[in-house]
Amino acid sequence: YSNILSLRQAQVGYERKQEELDGLTLKAPISGQVIALNTEDGQKVEAGKTVVRIASYEQMNTEIMIDELDIIHIKPDMEAVVTVDAMPGETFAATVVEVAREGSKGEDMYDGSMGASGFPVKVEIMDPGDLRAGMTANVSIFIDERKDVLAVPIEAVYEKEGASFVQVMEGGKPKEVEVQLGLQDRALAEVLDGLTEGQEVVTGSSADDEMFFGGGGPVRRVRM
Repeated sequence: YSNILSLRQAQVGYERKQEELDGLTLKAPISGQVIALNTEDGQKVEAGKTVVRIASYEQMNTEIMIDELDIIHIKPDMEAVVTVDAMPGETFAATVVEVAREGSKGEDMYDGSMGASGFPVKVEIMDPGDLRAGMTANVSIFIDERKDVLAVPIEAVYEKEGASFVQVMEGGKPKEVEVQLGLQDRALAEVLDGLTEGQEVVTGSSADDEMFFGGGGPVRRVRM
């Protein structure tokens, strides 16, 4: 009986030592490539210290800040496109995977006051290809889509007294026309009412009303 007890005690002692040894071994939660090593052989590691940084290039993501006025339109699983300055002309398909429920106010760069709240949004890149961690990313999220609609360049539209207007060419002269707009992005604005296909609109500085009436700014005509 004493031999069995001694064997059992030895087994328990071994298991405890094995647990202690396992606790001294750091295991990466993901497979990837070591991009930073913050310790050296024999160095004492304090609790909470980052020992190593690992990047997985099989599955990459980036976090962007969305303004509080736009965050209500952003939902998980929305499609997105990512571009990077280091690889001009290339685009990478992505998906929104996480939308923060709480935002934080940022400091205005001009007067130091607290600006509008921004909400972190995480976007996962489907096929990173040659992307590298740390590259500056530009993200476009598809909120909605319209096909076969009438649209004008966004710079052709200007606001006045709460309404939207464009200038159309009639008899060789620009004429102001009120329009009702739908979806907009940085390049185009959908026209729901006020214009017909084939009309020519004047584009230029939409913030300068004088330009549309011969104020000297660059004027360009675009056929819809």
